[in-house]
Amino acid sequence: MRRTLLSFLLTATAALPLSAHEFSGKDLEIGHPYTHPMPSVAPTAIAYLTVTNTGTEPDRLVAVEATNFEGASLHRTEIADGIARMRSQPEGIVIPPGETIAFEPNGYHVMLEGLGGDPIELDETFPAVLVFQRAGNVEIVINVDPRGAGISGGDHSDQSDMEGMGDDPNDHDEMDEED
Repeated sequence: MRRTLLSFLLTATAALPLSAHEFSGKDLEIGHPYTHPMPSVAPTAIAYLTVTNTGTEPDRLVAVEATNFEGASLHRTEIADGIARMRSQPEGIVIPPGETIAFEPNGYHVMLEGLGGDPIELDETFPAVLVFQRAGNVEIVINVDPRGAGISGGDHSDQSDMEGMGDDPNDHDEMDEED
């Protein structure tokens, strides 16, 4: 009886879809897309996630579509000589085979532009589409998680070499944005 129950449970759980915070498309696995709450005066928000390429060929994330916002674009924060700069990634971001690329504070991220005066509130969700060169469109849902939660469960806002450089997209005191 115990063996039959265990076999049933293993079979049943193998058929379940990925958790609500994971998505997949062809050879790609998308892990926990999220952003943080933002006040209504914020012009932008930043979304984070992971992309794992389980295939044998590289793929490239070329765009993000998020209909709840005026625009969405790929960026990377680079710190050089003590100054952080947000750089647009117009050529996209390569996801090598067998690797995971983390979109996280002070690294790659998705800039959600034009909040239109609407606050982003805890526990909201937003649909988005990741557009890949090989895998095509992958539909995801961006969760609004509390600060301190995220991909690795910890707040990364203190990982910068610069005091005060966290993941607040409105803290541009030391940021230059270049297209």
